[in-house]
This record gives sequence, C-alpha cells and structure tokens, in this order.
Amino acid sequence: MTQATATVGPRAEYGCVGTDPLEAALVRAGWILVDAHERLGSRQARQAFRPWLEAWFEHARATLADLRPWREGLAIFKIHESDTNRLRHRRILDLVLEGETVFDVGTGRGYMCGLLLRERAVAAYHGIDIVAWYHKQVAKVLEANELPSENVHAGQGDLYELQRATIEATGATVVTCSEVLEHVPDTAKALRVLANALPANADLVFSVPMYSRIEHVWGHWTTFDSTRLKLLCEEAGLYVHHVEPVANTWTLVVASRRPEASARIQHAAAANFAASPSVPLAGMYDFIPVNHADMAPCQRGLTARCKVSPTEKGDVCCEVPHNRLPAFWPFARRVGVAFPVMGLTGLRIRLGLPDKAPVSEVVIAAYAQSRRVGQWLWRPHSSQLAEGKTHRWAFRPGEDTPSFAYQELSPDARDVDRVEVLVRLRYGRPMSFAAGAAYIPAPSVTVAS
Repeated sequence: MTQATATVGPRAEYGCVGTDPLEAALVRAGWILVDAHERLGSRQARQAFRPWLEAWFEHARATLADLRPWREGLAIFKIHESDTNRLRHRRILDLVLEGETVFDVGTGRGYMCGLLLRERAVAAYHGIDIVAWYHKQVAKVLEANELPSENVHAGQGDLYELQRATIEATGATVVTCSEVLEHVPDTAKALRVLANALPANADLVFSVPMYSRIEHVWGHWTTFDSTRLKLLCEEAGLYVHHVEPVANTWTLVVASRRPEASARIQHAAAANFAASPSVPLAGMYDFIPVNHADMAPCQRGLTARCKVSPTEKGDVCCEVPHNRLPAFWPFARRVGVAFPVMGLTGLRIRLGLPDKAPVSEVVIAAYAQSRRVGQWLWRPHSSQLAEGKTHRWAFRPGEDTPSFAYQELSPDARDVDRVEVLVRLRYGRPMSFAAGAAYIPAPSVTVAS
C-alpha cells in the first residue's frame, strides 16, 4: 500500500487558504465574489452591486476626510479623492492596527503615509519608492497636515532588491503594497520578493486592479484575474487570509507565510462596517393569482377569435375554432388571453398544450396602456410538443427565461397594466389549451431600507 504524500504550502485550487476552516471558507467566498465582478464586467457589476457600492462609498465619505493640499515651490498639490480611491484607502486603513509599524512598498507622493499617521497613529512608517524625489513629497504632505515626522522614514528603493533583514530591522508587522504590482515588468518575481522579505509575524496587504478595470493607464504592464492572483500567491508561498473586491475596481488581498488564522483579519472583522443594500430588489414578494374572471380573449389587432371558459384548477380553457383563412395569413392564427396587472416585477405562466399541438411560437407580451414595453418569445421544437403536458415558466422584466428570449422595448416595467399570452398556430384545425397566471406587482411607493 502506498502512502499519500501531504501537500505542503498554499494551493491555488483551494484559494491558497490556511489551516483555519472558517477563515478558509471566507477566503473562498471572497474569491468567488471577485470572480463574479470580473465575469460580469465593469458596467454590469456596477449595476448588479450598486446598492452595496453606494453604501460603502457613503461610509468612506463619512469616515475619511481628504488630506490638505501641500505646496511645492509655486505649485500646490492636491490629490482629488474619487469615491473609488477613498474607499480603497478606507479598506487598507481598516486592516492596519492602531499604533502598528508599517513598511510601505510604493510610497508615491505620501498620501497613504499621511492617512496612516492621522487615522491609525502608527508607531513608525518606513517606505520606499523607485522614484527618487517622492520622499520629498512625503515630507511636504506631513508638514501641510501637521503630522509628526520623527518616526517617518521614506526614501528611494527598488522592490526587486528588498530583503527580509531590511524589514525586520524596522520592526514592521505589516507590509503594504497598493497599486504597485501592475507597474512592474515581472509581477511574479515582485510578489516572490515581497513574500520572501516578509518577517515571520508580518502580513502583506496588497491591491491590484481588477480584471478589465483601469486598463487605459499606460503605466500598467499587466492585468489580473482571480485565477492568476491565486497562482501568483501559490508560487510566492503566500497563504491568503482575506480577499475582497473594492469599489468594483481593485482586488484587495491580505496574505502571509503563515497557514494559521490571521489575528489581523479577526480584529478588522470585529470592527468592520457592515455595508447593506439601501434599496430592496422588490417592494412586494408574494404572487397574486390571476382570477379566471379577469382573463379575456385577446382581441388586439388581427388575432383570431377564441372562447375562454374557467377550468376546475382555476385556469381558463381557450377553445380555438376551425380557421378557414389562408395559411399565409399570419395574424388570424394568433390566439390567446389578456389580463390586467398593477405593474410587473415578476410573472408566472402555466400553459397546458395538447399532444402534438400545432404551435409555432408562444409570446408573452407586457403592455403599458396601448404601448408594448417588452415581450418573451418561444419557438418550440416539435419534440417539445410530442407529448401533451403543462409547461410552467417564471419571468422577470429585463431577463431571459428558459426557452424564451426577452426583447425589451422600454426599460421601465413599473407602468405595465396588461399582459397577453399569445399562441401562434401552424394551421387552422380546431384545438384547445389551458392557461393560468400569477404575478408580482411593481411597488407603488419606494420601500425604505
């Protein structure tokens, strides 16, 4: 019998997680959320996560004031914080403990240094940047904001040359590297250097642009997605303790060379702001059955006549007489029912078709007064009608549903006042089918969060 060899080190397929099961589950959920943002793309993700984004933006605005501008000769420098940048800074600050010693890779002009001193009262700040004169800007930021500079040490330095002894000598317990890795020509090497330079008890907090975000910046050498980030962490020997999408723009990662659960993440989670959506998806959630008395033959345009009568199940039976009009006359072969609604958030349709029904298409159409605002279309194959059975579907304005393709003619379904269920027949022999419906109305007033 062969004995299995235990795998040592973080594994990308598991998200580079450590040994704590709860932390590992949260990390895997974070990767899934990042992946969802990436696959949706910037615009669709912004729409899908808008309530969460707005809640986070409002939190960042309320808790993080901009630094004062500073003067360099005759020029006045001011970093105009956007909502996205402010939230990125807010989340990095949330991961730094009060009074901690920080080693910052990529100081820039010193904006993060100023925030760390003001918001976290860090015991000491050590920073390097490849740009030689940035350390002078750091001093200007501190002076303009009346922040202490005694324990601030910023100078020129190359990430590729960073050594563990350098960081250990500072006593830093957290290394930050925000918006740097996309600017270097060998990202894998840079992350390996950072990992190797981490002291045993230190954490690495880094962020990179999310896949397909801010790619217009010419200083960026590369792009990242969640799969690549996990592989980079695995190759660097890093265990991921936390990952999240920030502002639909960046991926924020906390990692270390230790597989044990991170006390930093536990502390941050205990004090973390819990953003919640400000707007519900719907004002009402219960389906309202459509009474058979409200279902009438559809008489719009040149639809064929049919007889509608109630059934024992609460649906209606549509009886279609023999149609003597020519086969090329398309409208006369459309039959169906119409019923009133009070706006439309969701719709459920039940349609009982006979065996081998001569149906070429089924159309579910939504109208606002006389204007059609959207419709769902199904063109069934003959195999789908080989056995007479009852079909059931659920519909949401703006979305396709299995078998049906959605066509939107107006973006607002709030004004929908009537729904039509139409069946187009291939030829004119008599037939009958059953139809039932239920719907969720659109909210008539805004529901408070």
